[in-house]
Amino acid sequence: MDGRLLLLLPTLILARTPIVTDDPYLDENSEGANNLEKQHGLSLKYYTKLREKLGRKLTAKEINDGYLKWAESMPQDAGNEQITKIREFVKHVGPILLDKPEYAHDGPMHIVLERCDEILQAQVHSEYMDSHPYIKGRILAGFAKEFMRKIEYFNREDILMPKDEL
Repeated sequence: MDGRLLLLLPTLILARTPIVTDDPYLDENSEGANNLEKQHGLSLKYYTKLREKLGRKLTAKEINDGYLKWAESMPQDAGNEQITKIREFVKHVGPILLDKPEYAHDGPMHIVLERCDEILQAQVHSEYMDSHPYIKGRILAGFAKEFMRKIEYFNREDILMPKDEL
């Protein structure tokens, strides 16, 4: 096999990996649309728990610095920087959303990706999720980015989840 083709193989695999966020044309019956709907509910649950813990709405500065800038700084390309952002997401969201304080501590990459998958409940093409960690990270990164953007929306619109659904 030509050596140049071997170098391109990871790029070809990543190019075919489905990323469902930031796509306004998703079919409402698609797997991606179902995952985005699930993300909406999970981010609302997180936001509601966070507000209860703080006892107030988030300030514009907290939203901008803690959520919007974080989402915008998520690298598009799979790699170490994207995994680092996923680690931050797990440490920030996991303890509040899942009531698991141990998620605030670092772990090996495969554990962090499992935790992120548990937080986001992203059930996407298992053949991709079981492959290289960077591929799994790329998929989860898109969901994490959308999750964090939703926090600004809930804060702006003053939306909270009913207590009986928490």
